[in-house]
Amino acid sequence: MYSNMSNYKLSYYRKPLILLLLFLACSPVFAESSARTAEGLIPAVVAIPFDGQNVLAPEYIQGIKENKFDLRQFAASLVERKRLFQERWGSNQTDKPESNPSFRAGIENVELLSFMPEKYLTAFIEQGQLNVHQTGHTRGACEPAVRAGAEDLMIGIRLEAAYSPKTNAAIHYLRPKYGFVHFLDKTPVYVNPNRFLRYGEVMLVYKDQVKLRTTYTYGDSLISYCDPGVMDRHSLDPVPLTYLCPPKPQYQRVRYVEAQIWGPLDLSDISEFRVPTSRKDLAEKLKSTGKPIYAYDRDSMELCDEFKEESTVGVSRLPI
Repeated sequence: MYSNMSNYKLSYYRKPLILLLLFLACSPVFAESSARTAEGLIPAVVAIPFDGQNVLAPEYIQGIKENKFDLRQFAASLVERKRLFQERWGSNQTDKPESNPSFRAGIENVELLSFMPEKYLTAFIEQGQLNVHQTGHTRGACEPAVRAGAEDLMIGIRLEAAYSPKTNAAIHYLRPKYGFVHFLDKTPVYVNPNRFLRYGEVMLVYKDQVKLRTTYTYGDSLISYCDPGVMDRHSLDPVPLTYLCPPKPQYQRVRYVEAQIWGPLDLSDISEFRVPTSRKDLAEKLKSTGKPIYAYDRDSMELCDEFKEESTVGVSRLPI
């Protein structure tokens, strides 16, 4: 009789216990402890309802402030959350992969890179790559607070209820740094390569794992937010690089394919550097990083004033 009663009690409490465990697994508090051990993604972050009006829960923001999360994982989880949404509903700038069989989808078919002014190289090596929210200045457009609002729309959640103007705010490490997507194969995408050079001539090529926390746009993601003359245009909705898709016809000729890289970036995220073929002195400066150094044909990019196939824009790896 005692044994049967014990079994009854276990059965009676089993369902509430399971529900409690499920609740904890999806709660920010539980995510805080599991974030350190999860490989690649934080399931509770991936599962946040997709609504651009949502604000990141206070528990997450506090956890970010207290350095309780791996921000690379956190960023990858937000990007995966968006991928799941767009895989179901699509985007306003891409077609489904099957719409163009010749388009080689897959992150292995692209390089992720950016250009940096030489004068910031030492700061990058010491502090990592910072965004406008952390430095207070940029060679691009947009006031930081306006840019932050645009970035919240891009990722599908408000990262903070009110923008923090402090350059050392922890949440700013999660906000994106901007780069370019370089296609390694022929694609229906054409770009104007001299647009890259306004950002500097030191080329940073990122490791493959950085692609997992990257979104992209065919063209400038911020133009509809930052240029009053085009505010009436429908802004581009960035697509996760893990869901690489062919562009709709109106986006086949763009200045560049912009990458938005979420989360921290430092020397550990760099696969290699590339410098102009004529800058062997710059290659010498980079030797201390221990990273491979190659060259790219800067002159052909600078002289170009027309659209070129992505695979022929001059950024391919050359011996130094």
